[in-house]
This record gives sequence, C-alpha cells and structure tokens, in this order.
Amino acid sequence: MVNPRMKRLTYSVYSDTTNAYGQKTLIPVEGGNILIDIEPYNYTMTNNALYTEAKYIGISHQSISDKAVIDNKYKVIYINSNGRYNTYYLGDYK
Repeated sequence: MVNPRMKRLTYSVYSDTTNAYGQKTLIPVEGGNILIDIEPYNYTMTNNALYTEAKYIGISHQSISDKAVIDNKYKVIYINSNGRYNTYYLGDYK
C-alpha cells in the first residue's frame, strides 16, 4: 500500500516577481502541506519533452499547481491527474 509511505511535506509556488538575477521567487503557500509519496524515477523518456527532467515520481490524493516546489527539494515538472491519485513528475530544485 502507498498510504503508509506518504509524508506530509510543505510546498511553495513561483511568484510573478523576479529577484536580482532575473529568476522567479518562491512564496510559501499558507497551509501549503501535501501528503505525498516520492520515489526515484529511473525510467528515461526521450520521446516526450515533458518528462525529460524527471528524476522523481510522486503520488498524492491532493492537487497542487505545476508551478510548485515541494520541500525546497523537488520542482514539479508535470502533473497527470487521471485516476484516483495525482501523479507528479518531479525534478531537482536548485
């Protein structure tokens, strides 16, 4: 079962403002917690540009924006919301 492996992690979203280097800044979401199970993603997709940066895959019942960064470690690349769980393809943040 997946549910015992799920952890509650915080997440932030990208704002429209940029810092001195021209990068979008992160703003924390009030009550921004997600219960998610994150595992390494070893399969490399070369025929679809959406998945090329994915190094982790996560599943959760909750829904967040694709402009989010989870736990200041994982950047959300793509969300597949078909089915009972949302599947998150995640890359390294920073």
